[in-house]
Formats: sequence, C-alpha cells, structure tokens
Amino acid sequence: MNVIVIFTYGISLKKWDESGILDREMSFYERMSEKYNINYSFITFGFEDDESYVQRFKGVSIYPAYKYIKFSDNKYLNLFRSFLIPFKLKKQLSGNQLIKTNQLNGGWVGIILKKLLKIPLYTRTGYNLYEFSLYNKKSSFIKLFHYLLTQAALLFSDLYSVTSKTDRDFLEDKFKISKNIEVIPNWVIEMVHNDFDKRYENKILTVGRLEKQKNISSLIKSMQGSEIEIDIVGDGSEKYSLVQLSKMLNVKVNFLGKLNFKELNNIYKNYRIFILPSLFEGNPKALLEGMSNGCLVIAAYNKNVEEIITNNKNGILYNPEDDLIKMVKYYLREKEVSEKIIRNGYQTIEQHNQIENIMESEIFNYKNLVK
Repeated sequence: MNVIVIFTYGISLKKWDESGILDREMSFYERMSEKYNINYSFITFGFEDDESYVQRFKGVSIYPAYKYIKFSDNKYLNLFRSFLIPFKLKKQLSGNQLIKTNQLNGGWVGIILKKLLKIPLYTRTGYNLYEFSLYNKKSSFIKLFHYLLTQAALLFSDLYSVTSKTDRDFLEDKFKISKNIEVIPNWVIEMVHNDFDKRYENKILTVGRLEKQKNISSLIKSMQGSEIEIDIVGDGSEKYSLVQLSKMLNVKVNFLGKLNFKELNNIYKNYRIFILPSLFEGNPKALLEGMSNGCLVIAAYNKNVEEIITNNKNGILYNPEDDLIKMVKYYLREKEVSEKIIRNGYQTIEQHNQIENIMESEIFNYKNLVK
C-alpha cells in the first residue's frame, strides 16, 4: 500500500532531527512499513537537504516543500504558497492510495490533494489546534483560521482522529459534526522496569517546552524551602526567567536542555517521580513515557490528563492549592504505596498505549479507507 504523509506545517525531517525526536517519530513509520509493507511518501516543510534522510529509513520517499515552491522570509507568503504544493506534486504522487496528515496544521495540503488525486483523506491530530489557539490567546486571525481549518478537515476527511475523548467531545459540541471521528491515543515504544530503590531519593523530573503552557514556574515555586532537586528536560523562551526564578527562590534546578529520544528514554528510569504541571494538554507523550518507564506520575488537574490518570490509582492529580512539597516527599519515601500506583500505571500503558496496539488500529483504518 502507498500512503502520503503530510507533515505539520513548518516542520521538516531536519527539525525533527534537531529537536531530538526524529528516531521516535520515524520508528512508527518504519515498523508500519516493515510489518505491513507500507510505502510512505513524506511531504515535509523543509528544503532539499531533507532528501538526505531517505538513506536512513526504508520504505520512505521524501518530497520537501521548498524544493517545489520558493521559500520567503515573509511568513504570510509562505502560507499562501503552501496551497500550491498539491498542484506541484500531483504527478509524482499519483500512485498513492491514501493521504494522512501528521497534525491538523498543514491539513489544507491534504484536502486539496484529496480532490486532485481522488483518494481518501485521513486527518490525524495530536491535539485540538483550535482549542489551543483559544488557550494561548492567539490573534483573532489565527483563531478564525484554525476554526475554519478544523471545520474543513471535518467535512472533507474520510477519517478524523483525535488522541482523547475530551477532544472528540469538544469537536462534536463546537462543530456539530460527529461522523468519522475516532479516538487513537499516542503510543510508547517500550516498557522499562527499574527498582524503586535504585532511583533518585531527592530528585524529580519534568519534561516539556519551556513555555507558559507547561507552567514550570509553578513547579519551581512549589519546591521553595525544600531540599528536593528538579531536573528539567526541554528548552524554550521562558528558560532565562525560570533560571532567574530558581536562583531567587534558592531552588536547585538542573536544566538538562534538549535530549534526543534515546537519551531521554534512558533517564526516566532513574526517577521515582515525574511531574507534569501543565495548564492544558492534549494526550501528553512525556506523561505516557514517564508511566511506561515506571515513574510515579504527579500531574496538575486538566480534562485531558484526567482521561489518563485516575487519582490515587495509576497516578496522582493535584490542584494549585495543594501542598505539592508534602505530596512529593510522601511518595518519594513510601515505597509500597508508590509501587502499587506505578504497577497500575504500567497496566494503563499496556492496555491503551503500546505501539503494537496503535499500529493495529492504524492498518485497520488504512484498509477500511482504501477499500
């Protein structure tokens, strides 16, 4: 089977590589290609150097957008030109049987290709683009654009997938369209076990972009007056202010920067506790990976996280007014209580998020759509 995959707008294989997630993201497509004989054609928003990655991955052809359209320093001109990509690639992609988007952003390329090639469109989303634009207080233009894009994708897609029931409910409420919406959560590659006693006794881990959404400042403030260290994996625009905040409050914070997937997956097993303080989330990969690596997960209450975590069963949920230091200290030392929650966390991942299960859902959808 031949499948077109459209990358998120603005994202290329090179950017995946530079951000350390290339091997993780490609592992899914490599496994699909090997197990089910799928040939993928990637449309990336990169330059010709993206084509060099074809040597690293089997079953993949690569079509960088800026080989076929001219790149501009004007972001609005680039957006306009991106609508020309389907017309530029129509002949090269004519042998494919299915179109899939990696995210909704960039989905207009898929909609146009669907009309040109007359093949099914599978719009996959990892988070609710329109809802996130509301949370992030984007401009009226961006909010309108994301609303119209969501509406168009729901109308023209043969299948529209979300990663949580919460996102599906939001779409059905706001757009009054319920056909062909399926919940397919994010996946994890492996389950890693390490004894509780071999993990850090006074360190906690958090992973994410250093941006307002991730709410790292609240975590630093909550550890004031404690000997507990915070290890942070990630980078972003708030790094400087977070460094200054940690110094001002005399909280020991280790900024580990960006790590590639292999490096990151290798350090989860060293922590008893993983904390996710985010204000809002989709179906957070870091949370799932923390659980699959045997961390006790403590996460701030939000509706999407509550779909994964049942409080005091497979993880811990907390409110802003809760005494987080007290909570962390308790679970760091109470081995028996923590290990019971950790075991339940493993079971959650085994039932819902193992990559093999998601692959089975993927190939089932492919076959149904092409048939």
